[in-house]
Amino acid sequence: MFNAYLKRGVDADGLHDLHEYVYPDKNTGNDFDQYKTWPDVPANHWAYYEIIEAANDHAYEAEMDGTYKVPEKWTKCWIDERWGLSTAGADAAMVSAGFQVWFH
Repeated sequence: MFNAYLKRGVDADGLHDLHEYVYPDKNTGNDFDQYKTWPDVPANHWAYYEIIEAANDHAYEAEMDGTYKVPEKWTKCWIDERWGLSTAGADAAMVSAGFQVWFH
């Protein structure tokens, strides 16, 4: 809803120059060429690109001719490594039960 209100959006073509960051891998790119995904949201999920748009801090190119055009073409993306899947302590039971527990 917020993406539509803010006239923001991305699709597969807009992410073409970047790579999917797959947890638990560490960011192996140049720190600007990977976008964060979520293990419980597969690429065929109806809201996949909406979630990618809202969940990643990114730079983009947009065609501007007096009107805003979606989708964006992303040029950089920043991943904060402090966000991750918690498997420690009390959260481990939830993870093993199939819950995804994210922390910052």
